[in-house]
Amino acid sequence: AHLPTLLTHPETSEGGLRILSAVTASKPQALLVMDADLLKDIVPFLDRSDAHGHVTGVMGVLGNIIRHFPDLREQLLQQLNLLPRLLRLIRPPDAPVLFQRLVAWLLQNLCNSETVTLPSFQIVEEA
Repeated sequence: AHLPTLLTHPETSEGGLRILSAVTASKPQALLVMDADLLKDIVPFLDRSDAHGHVTGVMGVLGNIIRHFPDLREQLLQQLNLLPRLLRLIRPPDAPVLFQRLVAWLLQNLCNSETVTLPSFQIVEEA
């Protein structure tokens, strides 16, 4: 009940995202995050170039959810506009290498074809 408040308060949002990332490592907890519709609240952090800690937390949450629910990948890509957001994060030449590796890891998870079909070409082409 208090997590949405933690995520929106400037002083606690980075810690809240890190907690959420750890919590979603468990499939039942990740399902609770999906049911609470928290992704729409945290994905906008991907647009903040000044907050690598926040972005790292969001990428952890997304990676865990995609790992647990690969059949939702296409829906998440479309509804949250993830691909263009992630590509913007990886492009700056001054982005730290470890940060770029984390973005690449999430992109790889989004495009992994072992369990489900690849994202639609239209989503990739638009990005």
